Amino acid sequence: MIQFKCQQCGKCCDNIRGRISKEEKEFLKKFAYGKMPLVQLMPIEKVSFPLWDWEAKRFKKWQKDVNIDAKIMPSRAILDLNSNKAIIVTYSMDASSCPFLKDNKCLIYDKKRAYVCRLFPFNKGPFLKTDEAFNKDDMFGTCPG
Repeated sequence: MIQFKCQQCGKCCDNIRGRISKEEKEFLKKFAYGKMPLVQLMPIEKVSFPLWDWEAKRFKKWQKDVNIDAKIMPSRAILDLNSNKAIIVTYSMDASSCPFLKDNKCLIYDKKRAYVCRLFPFNKGPFLKTDEAFNKDDMFGTCPG
């Protein structure tokens, strides 16, 4: 079992844009601009980690508590073909580094962080292809913990 101990280096929260694989980027470029009900609302290069609706609402409240602007914006939506209305699926922070990162520490660490933050140091989702070899760097990125 791999043990994890946070080194408080801030790498996990710095450079949060574009942490998706080349294959995922290609899929989004091909299908997420009106070719499917999934609609990309931000340029793919600007998207940071995903925030669900309930997380975005909490983050909007907490940004006021710590006096920052987290620049939370809708990033993806699904087009309801019956009503022709967009339903926002995920939000993103329009920032290169997480606005809640200060001196390599998370300002809201003790509160409920985003789901993706709680998954860290995993760099990928928990579901790997069965034919995929386990690679520590692919799974944990550049995290020294």
